[in-house]
Amino acid sequence: MRALLHPIRTLRACNLLFVLFLPFLSTSVSFAQTSEQPIADIYHTGWTTRDGAPRGVTSLAQTRNGYLWIGTILGLYRFDGSQFSQYPDPAGSFSLPSNNITALAADGKDGIWVGYDHRGLSHLFRGEIVNVDLPSPFESSSVDGIFCCARGSVWVLAGDTILRWHNASWENFAQSHDLPRAIYFSLFFDTRGNIWTSSRHGIYELQAGGAKFAQVLQNVFSVTQFAETRDGTLWISDGWRNARPLTSRCSHLSVPLRGTAALLFDTTGKLWIGTDGHGVERVNLTGAPCRFPSAPEPFTASNGLTSNVTHVLLQDRFGNVWVGTDMGIDRFRIRRFLAFGDQEFKFYPALVTAPDGSVWIEEQGRSLIHVSRSGVLKVGSVHDVSPLASDSESGVWFLDSWTHHLIHYSRENRRDRIVNPPSGLQDTAAQSIVSRPDGSLLVAFEGNGLWSYSKKWSLLSTLPQKTPTVLMQDGNTTWIGYFNNLVFELDGSHLQRYDSGDGIDLDTPLVVTRHDSTLWLGGTAGVDFMKTGHFHTLHVRAPERFRGVSGLVYDNQGNLWLNTGFGAMQIPATEVSKALNNPEYRVITKVYGTTDGVIGIPAQTRPVPSLIKDGDGRLWFATAGNLVTLSPEVLTSPRPEPILDLQAVRINGKQTVVPDQEGDPLVLDGGRENRIEFEFTAVDLDHPNHIIYRYRLAGEDKNWQMAGRNHIATYYRLHPGTYRFQVAATNGEDHWVELTSPFVFRIRPTFYQTTWFMVACWIIGLLCFWLLYLARVRYVSARLRDRIEQRSNERLRIARELHDTLLQSIHGLMLRFHYAADSLRQDDPSRPALEAALKRADALILEGRNSVQDLRGEADKARRLSEMLAEAVKDVPLGDAPTVQIIEEGIAYPLRPMVQEEFCKIGREAIHNALHHAKAANVRVEVRYGRQFFWLICRDDGIGIPDEIVQVLGGNGHWGLKGMQERARSIGATLNIWTSEGNGTEVEVRLCGSAAYNNLSSVWSRLFARTQKAY
Repeated sequence: MRALLHPIRTLRACNLLFVLFLPFLSTSVSFAQTSEQPIADIYHTGWTTRDGAPRGVTSLAQTRNGYLWIGTILGLYRFDGSQFSQYPDPAGSFSLPSNNITALAADGKDGIWVGYDHRGLSHLFRGEIVNVDLPSPFESSSVDGIFCCARGSVWVLAGDTILRWHNASWENFAQSHDLPRAIYFSLFFDTRGNIWTSSRHGIYELQAGGAKFAQVLQNVFSVTQFAETRDGTLWISDGWRNARPLTSRCSHLSVPLRGTAALLFDTTGKLWIGTDGHGVERVNLTGAPCRFPSAPEPFTASNGLTSNVTHVLLQDRFGNVWVGTDMGIDRFRIRRFLAFGDQEFKFYPALVTAPDGSVWIEEQGRSLIHVSRSGVLKVGSVHDVSPLASDSESGVWFLDSWTHHLIHYSRENRRDRIVNPPSGLQDTAAQSIVSRPDGSLLVAFEGNGLWSYSKKWSLLSTLPQKTPTVLMQDGNTTWIGYFNNLVFELDGSHLQRYDSGDGIDLDTPLVVTRHDSTLWLGGTAGVDFMKTGHFHTLHVRAPERFRGVSGLVYDNQGNLWLNTGFGAMQIPATEVSKALNNPEYRVITKVYGTTDGVIGIPAQTRPVPSLIKDGDGRLWFATAGNLVTLSPEVLTSPRPEPILDLQAVRINGKQTVVPDQEGDPLVLDGGRENRIEFEFTAVDLDHPNHIIYRYRLAGEDKNWQMAGRNHIATYYRLHPGTYRFQVAATNGEDHWVELTSPFVFRIRPTFYQTTWFMVACWIIGLLCFWLLYLARVRYVSARLRDRIEQRSNERLRIARELHDTLLQSIHGLMLRFHYAADSLRQDDPSRPALEAALKRADALILEGRNSVQDLRGEADKARRLSEMLAEAVKDVPLGDAPTVQIIEEGIAYPLRPMVQEEFCKIGREAIHNALHHAKAANVRVEVRYGRQFFWLICRDDGIGIPDEIVQVLGGNGHWGLKGMQERARSIGATLNIWTSEGNGTEVEVRLCGSAAYNNLSSVWSRLFARTQKAY
């Protein structure tokens, strides 16, 4: 017997799912249409293996994060509205105890309970699994149903008993509440808190707060399913008999069954029946008591169902009904926009609303259709398509281009007038027609301007003689639109022109309407409205949605509706008010497209308008080959927003567990490529094809990155720091929903990315630069020393030659002259002259010896340069006694002899020039000993040196300056002269310290000392 009933067990969890999703039902009621739709007209979508859907579906559940979970005999799957994925991932960190899944139940959070055939059950939550074995002696029993209690308890239907898992322990609930031992098929909790279960030939109830089960009915065969209506009536599925109310006076109110069946009441109160071999049926129970308003409506494989063998039914939070079959998954969604009757249109229908609220419809090759509260009536014979105009008597005018007549039908649907077109226009179609309050007509003939008819035709010559694209009568005012943003306002005989200079930006106006005091224009490029005599563009956050607007009306709730090339668009009244108060405001829109029943694009030339409102507030949308209606009150509740979920994070291709964002963030090592992939999705089981994504990695991206429908974001080589990955989605209503908790992670810097490493690199770099600088200084100093050594050696050679040849020869010659002088008499007149010459010769010899000593560097070693300059000043005749001041600054490091000699000679020449040529009254000489440089500076207040002499540095009688430069260059020093006529002269000689000083190592301890001495 258990083998016979095994297929039935897969149906038993769906009764629990109905109660689980009761909170969703209240948010979905507004989506149900007030008008009846046959099940064949409900939007159906089926997924099979070619779409990625699994086969052998046994159970369905929806978790709080929106996912549809699918239990099959081959494993667990998850569906986000667009993609099926096996769960867990086969390459993941854990696996399920078994692939034969018999029951599912959402835990009220984001977790799911999974029941298996003979392997206990598991709880999956945030990528982790907890396996729970059934208690003894039920270890090998199959889990036939799971129900999650709001207080955390989990109820399990397993074979011969009912178990409860609470506080991590099992309770045999059936035994503790005196439930007879039997094979139970179902478990159900009603809205009053009562518990129901069924076995072969029996139904048992445990009332809320009761102590034991009580048998309710005995005249049942095999009750496999319970379901509850919104008014609390309990229905049962009695296999091979019928589906019927459990307790009802209407014994004949039942649906025959040819096997077992799953039951579900949708948000509109209709009963869905999923059979095990005959597809699904829907029963309307909203009629009079004790009778069905209509027969059950079947939907089978011949209608597109994936399989006639159905196992489970589920209604999601959007109000969609899901069916699990042997071959896949099916979804039934109630269309928000209803097709007009069974009429099939081949062209663009022409629409007009009569003053009495009725609607006139015309389509090419068909009779007129008049829709009123009395019903739908076809009027007249076959006509060609034409714009329609309704007069004050609710009759209709149109131009039949087949018969070339302007025809009028009365309110009573009688053709009572036929008018010939103007002469010469018998083969011309009409672009627009309006009826004026005085009974006259305005007809726009293609290529022939605007004509007026009142017993006879007349051309309105004051208007452009080209085709008007739209006409609209507003009281006594007629609005006339033309190509290129040209609109005229005709009020009696007064004609007012508006164009692009007045703010119109539509390209081609297609529709004009007025609401209260606001005039609205719709066209191929958008929507404009008039405010204080000027037109403003209505801005939207997605401008491409405003293309091709040929219908524009207000509904009774104050919302603005548009029929566009993108679909039917609703602008809520609050958004319209914001736009009217601030023309720069970008309105939020709601768009309805193909999946809602709006199929095709509205007319972009004629007939327009493509959207009207009838006397009952119902909207009529005309598109290519389609005409649909909408009662706006069914959309009063907002559409549920998609739920964002970060599905996976992959580091270098390896998937990682997404950590709980309330804990510590994920930490990654730096110094590597770190290819990070974020896979995300917005779970929307209603309109997944409308979802658009954007994402941003705070810490890397400054602005949002638009991803379109891409589900993956990838980043490479991120710098160390803390990052927050944010993702947002919209379902086409311009409202972005962000991930509840952004994903936070941190990249830890490696040693070469730390601050101390960067500082160390800077220090090492500066040290290397300093060492290179020192090496360069030493190289230059060494070259200078080599040059000075060469000059010193040459001086020694010259000194030896002078001493050994010239001085000795002169000395020998002087001895001969002394001998000759001594041989003369004392009174010889030539003796005094000879002795004077000898004295002069002795002085020359002494000077020669001093020069030899200077060449050898042996002279004045103990004297400093300042002392030598002071002695040089004594030998200079001072004339009018000018003031010469010699200043010494810094530590007097010992100078190299060659340097001291050349500086002394340069200083002497500078002083000589200041006293004799510049006529200076004051001369200041500064000798500066620096660690890096040695300076000699001579300043005077004389007449200066002419520029031409300074530029060439002497020459032509001024060889002193030239000599000063040559002496400075010979020792590697730099000579600078600054002068101006009448403002004195400054001579500066500078030499690198390492080349100037004889021994620098002994002065390190006195590096920062400073002394000053004046002479």
